[in-house]
Amino acid sequence: MAKPRKLFNATITLPDKTGMVGATQWDLSVPQNTVIKVGNLFDFSPWYHQGIDEIVSACQQLITHWANTRDGGYSIRTLRSCCYNGAKHFLNFLVLLSSVLKRDLSLADINRDVIEQFIQYLAQLDLEKTSQECAYIYMKMIVKGLSERGFIKRSNCFPKNPFPSINRKKRANKALSNEERNQLAQALRKELSVITNPNEVELTSYQLAYCLLAIALRTGRNTTPLVKMKTDCLQDHPLKENRKLMVVFKRRAGKTHIVSLRAVEEIETMTTIMPDVVAIIETVIAKTDPYRSNLAPPEQDRLWLYKSRIQQDNGKINLLTEDMVYLSAKKLVGTHNLHDTDGYPLKVTISRLRATFINRLWVLSGNDPVITAKLGGHTLKVSNDHYLQATPDMQRNHKFMGDVLVQELLEGSLGKASDNTPVGKCRDPLYGDKAPKNGENCTDYLSCFRCQSCVITGDDLYRLFSFYWLIVKERNTIGARNWGKVYAHIIRVIDRQIAPQFPANKVEAAKTQAKTNPHPFWRSRELLETAT
Repeated sequence: MAKPRKLFNATITLPDKTGMVGATQWDLSVPQNTVIKVGNLFDFSPWYHQGIDEIVSACQQLITHWANTRDGGYSIRTLRSCCYNGAKHFLNFLVLLSSVLKRDLSLADINRDVIEQFIQYLAQLDLEKTSQECAYIYMKMIVKGLSERGFIKRSNCFPKNPFPSINRKKRANKALSNEERNQLAQALRKELSVITNPNEVELTSYQLAYCLLAIALRTGRNTTPLVKMKTDCLQDHPLKENRKLMVVFKRRAGKTHIVSLRAVEEIETMTTIMPDVVAIIETVIAKTDPYRSNLAPPEQDRLWLYKSRIQQDNGKINLLTEDMVYLSAKKLVGTHNLHDTDGYPLKVTISRLRATFINRLWVLSGNDPVITAKLGGHTLKVSNDHYLQATPDMQRNHKFMGDVLVQELLEGSLGKASDNTPVGKCRDPLYGDKAPKNGENCTDYLSCFRCQSCVITGDDLYRLFSFYWLIVKERNTIGARNWGKVYAHIIRVIDRQIAPQFPANKVEAAKTQAKTNPHPFWRSRELLETAT
């Protein structure tokens, strides 16, 4: 008969009980109300009268303090995860530990030995490694909060690397396939066409969420920055009249992200093409403006407002939440019968939309990781670890690219040419004429034609004229006046300075090929919109 497996080793060195001097004066007895509100209701009563009352009371009061005062800057979503992922598992473990030791536990008992035993306890549960790490992170957040208030004497309380190689086990959000993305875009187009109706004055929470999802699909921004958008998120472009800047703030990283958007003059275009981001935001601002006078000053500048249609709320003005966005995404999938490539209901989250956006940049940029990371608003490592995925086309071309690399190595030509850019080559993308000179690769490839570091060879003509024909088409899209300000000088440089340097027959062949079958980087104006 197999020997029963222990959940953890109960041999623990307990600290001196004097480690709570100067602690915050909270009443650590069992409270009458054991329920707190963190978006949902969370009840601490199952852990009271289990030998850990002091610890449970401190955890409840700490999280309540965070929720009521926003001390620490934690969002309600974070605090909810803190309860359901951190406190739940940690308190279950402490109840079991109290039973094994046959005595009550107090805050002074929490030390490094206990933390390490908790990690062992998580390993015995039916949880994936990533879920174990999640429970540990939120437990650590609680323990650090109690330590900062003097309840725990913490000295090297947490092990340095409790989950080694955990990043290898994390699964990146799967990008939508082209078919899935087209399905979603069509569904959003149908839903958002309603907001252009002058008779549709009030926008429901679902309609607001659909607007937010459309913006996420077009810009690839994260959930929280989009939900927290303000009415001044749109700003005039300092250099180009036909552009707007969308400004969002990423709370966790403490960074402001700026997204360049093309402005349209006619909102009717929203009924025939994928809605323009600028038009969506301006429409939402106009239709939610009457609600702002009823809100407190901190909330008056929030973008996503709606009037509750629940009878007992009596028309209360609410802020759109992340939970409402995900609920609306599920409703959108059900209403329009959206399915993935395997026939199952399509899973739509903003994380997947961001992954889709970044992978589209990856394809449109000709698989250039520097440009992809730059436009995605993160580092090369983040792109590689969390977003980029091998598409079927990449897998089919893998052997071909390997053969090309081997040939270059055999010929000794690898590295001799300047670094490739989307329009040609660059002598020094790090510290060249127009480079940022801060250690990052230059991605301002529209300035290549005024840059002394730019190099054009005969091998670059096909890529160059693919770009040439794309900006020629832009004239019909943005108008002659705006086109003249932004692109006219590029055409002049190519026609008058670059093309005459090469044999006429070679230039003509490249122009013909580029016009009929453009280079993958310049087949769509989507990346051009982001770049300008």
